Amino acid sequence: MKNYPNKRTLLFYFFSMLFLGSFLYNTIEITVLKYNPNIEKESLDIFVNTILQFAIYLVLVIGIALLMRQFYEDDFFDFKQKFLKNILVGFIGWVSMYGLLIIWGMILTTINYEAATPVNQLEIEKTFFSYPLLMIPVLTLAAPFVEETIFRGVIFKSINNSKLKYKTIIAFIMSSCLFGFIHVFSAFLISRNVRDIIDGIPYFISGFALTFVYFKTKNIFVPMITHFLYNTAATVLLLIVYLIQEYFPEELITNTIYILLHVIHLQ
Repeated sequence: MKNYPNKRTLLFYFFSMLFLGSFLYNTIEITVLKYNPNIEKESLDIFVNTILQFAIYLVLVIGIALLMRQFYEDDFFDFKQKFLKNILVGFIGWVSMYGLLIIWGMILTTINYEAATPVNQLEIEKTFFSYPLLMIPVLTLAAPFVEETIFRGVIFKSINNSKLKYKTIIAFIMSSCLFGFIHVFSAFLISRNVRDIIDGIPYFISGFALTFVYFKTKNIFVPMITHFLYNTAATVLLLIVYLIQEYFPEELITNTIYILLHVIHLQ
């Protein structure tokens, strides 16, 4: 088994998300206010968050691609050997994610729990509707590439290859839960309301499905395909909403698509 720079990659990811993210946020905000001091608070927040996400993911994609280059080369060689099978498994994983989320929705309906749209989803919608050209590559390409590498290729694989007892179970729990938690962490940190965790459970479910795809194939490009298909489908719906609002302000159509978006949470 080859040794890949997993620890350095993990440190690079969390450093970029936490410390570099904070530095860039303040830098972008100060710069914008310097040249446009009269900008509205909501417009400022949306602009800063959009540029921040684009910049952070650009740094992450380049850095992780360089650090894990050998890992990608090895997995891509194996991926080509079973190309059609891997594509099919990725597609099945995508469909299965919808099935699991529908089952979760049915459970909530049964217990009469009215779930709110996760804060992460609301923030994505705000930035997307304001700057779709910047957010499309982030959502459809960068996020699947970065998140699958970190949560499946590094975290799951490292634990599953360790000497821990029940290592596969622990790997599933850590990979799925950490993936879900990063999508609800900021909202929970601000509100301290357990509802934010419950409303974010679809992210934990998606994390489990993506982890299972990787577990079955042992190839990072397969869950990347699943994640890409999932985010692309949701992004297309967001784009339709954006175009309808721009050119065809029909509330019935827009609201119908919004209902679908509340089921399909971007990862």
